[in-house]
Amino acid sequence: MTSSAPFTIGIVVALPAECRSLGVRLTGKGDAAHHSSEVRVMLSGAGPRNAARAAEALAERGASALLSWGCCAALAPQLSPGALLLPEALLDRERRIHSDQAWRERLHAALSPHLTVRGGALTQSADIVATPADKAALAQASGAIGVDMESAAVAHVAHHRRIPFVAIRAVADPLGMALPHAVLENTDEDGDTRIGGLLLSLARRPTELPALLSLGRHFSAAMASLRHTAKLAGPDFLLKP
Repeated sequence: MTSSAPFTIGIVVALPAECRSLGVRLTGKGDAAHHSSEVRVMLSGAGPRNAARAAEALAERGASALLSWGCCAALAPQLSPGALLLPEALLDRERRIHSDQAWRERLHAALSPHLTVRGGALTQSADIVATPADKAALAQASGAIGVDMESAAVAHVAHHRRIPFVAIRAVADPLGMALPHAVLENTDEDGDTRIGGLLLSLARRPTELPALLSLGRHFSAAMASLRHTAKLAGPDFLLKP
């Protein structure tokens, strides 16, 4: 497919692995490809600035709706790895933005018979929320049930441009889990992991290996939910009635 093919939905995705859950392989920040004739995916890199930049680029190229796709951390104990968040509201320090109600309700109706789907609010953090204590504090301060680093930024762009927005996020990091230091030390500002550094960190602290393996299993559960979601939502992600 060519970059000039018409499309309606722009999907912002932070990480290459999350892109693969859509059947799209992207490796460089700012790279984009068609998921279908009406859906274009862009790899943004992690964080709100990268996400906002990608959302603006997709809108400039013709997107008339925006979707934030990928993983999140749970801020509520009932959310196990693989649970799907379809938030009604996106929060950051500045404001609360609501998802497009009709679009979200169509997605919820299609997904909830097959997957664990939760509503509520999804809040944004500019940094990785790494410990159970940090997650609990953020949950109490925000009232949100999940946190990611990109969705509210994409929602801001959609709100400014007055186009529909939804977020679809799968839990990869449960409330009670602390992220291993080996991961935190070797994840760059775009969310990419330095494998060589990760192995060196594990060599220095081999006791972190069980936590790293658990995180891998949780991430796999999240990816499985996202792949199932993409199949259930269909080529246009139920944007149209």
